[in-house]
Amino acid sequence: MSAGEIARQLHVGNVLQGSVQRSSDQVRISISLISAPDESVLWSERYDRPIKDVFAVQGEIARAVAGELKVKLAAGQRLRRADTQIPEAHAAYLQGLYLWNRRNAPGLRKAITLFEEAVQRDPTYAQAYGGMAMAYTVLPAYDDVGNADMLNRARDAAGRALALDSANVQALTSLAYVEALHYRNRSSESVFRRAIAADSSFGTAHFWYGLLLLQQERNEEALAAILRARALEPASLVINTAVTQVLYDMRRYDAAEKSGRSVLQLDSTLQLGIVDLAKVFIEQGKAEVAVPMLLPILDVPGFSHLEKVGVAAYALARAGRMDEARTLLRKAAESPAAGQSTQRGMVAAALDAIGEREKAIEVLHESVNDHDLWLAHYLTAAPYDGLRKDPRVRQLFARISAR
Repeated sequence: MSAGEIARQLHVGNVLQGSVQRSSDQVRISISLISAPDESVLWSERYDRPIKDVFAVQGEIARAVAGELKVKLAAGQRLRRADTQIPEAHAAYLQGLYLWNRRNAPGLRKAITLFEEAVQRDPTYAQAYGGMAMAYTVLPAYDDVGNADMLNRARDAAGRALALDSANVQALTSLAYVEALHYRNRSSESVFRRAIAADSSFGTAHFWYGLLLLQQERNEEALAAILRARALEPASLVINTAVTQVLYDMRRYDAAEKSGRSVLQLDSTLQLGIVDLAKVFIEQGKAEVAVPMLLPILDVPGFSHLEKVGVAAYALARAGRMDEARTLLRKAAESPAAGQSTQRGMVAAALDAIGEREKAIEVLHESVNDHDLWLAHYLTAAPYDGLRKDPRVRQLFARISAR
């Protein structure tokens, strides 16, 4: 894919391309700044440095690019730097961050291992502890593990990061989201504000703050926060899927479909993107289109199995294939994931769609009590319309959304 095509998909005017080559204790970094409209090279440079100087050259490159683009840093804003001087620790951290951004179960587990390696090499590496906190925070959404243990681990890693650097934005962002998942929404908003004040350029802080707003049914504000996150990190697939999610919640299905399709153009294998687009198709009355998107990925690691099963069973029910939906839900209830995963909100929606409302409400109680991460994003979404008519469900949702 050319630089121009990448820029158009990411809605940016310029693309920074680069390569890194290492030989023994030397590193060569080649950088080019490409103008998207005509793919002309605005600026290029090559840096040959000892590996021990790799941190200094990062800042040098950032300042050179900012100067070429005539970007002025706001007062008090500093270029983000690595807070380790051990190259091997930094390399492990960067690899972990890359895998964390990919958002799939195997990648997140490997990311945690890499962040652990980074802090073993440098126990004072606050950013690596912050990365670990972020990975533990989201792991239950993509793997069949319980929320409670993972969120406790996230809180512990964040605490270690903040003990080393009280303004570590990753740790603050993780703590804020952990608070949101425990429905302590006022506390969560306060910590999010601290995180954004610490580093307003950190896209994930705006993204997860948007999810808190979504949880409080403040959808217009949520969309603004997530669009801000996308402007800061246009290449982030998960932030782009969040745009699809909030548009879906707002029932702006045509816009949500356009957003969902653009995500899968960037990565057609992203299970989060497949599930989100399938949800949109269901509410557009195209459940028969959604079903073949979902069934092939049910047993492929990468995303919460029960969440996928719930969406697939809901799609089957909406397509009028009730017996298949019941069979899928019965098999899921007997699977090992049923006793591990806490993401049962869409299973409840599917049960309601096949006419088992009392069972659906029972499962929804479990989902809320277990702090289902995905449910909190979709309180106003269409799959719960029938359930919301019941005062017991309205009371449950009020626990999640309380301001």
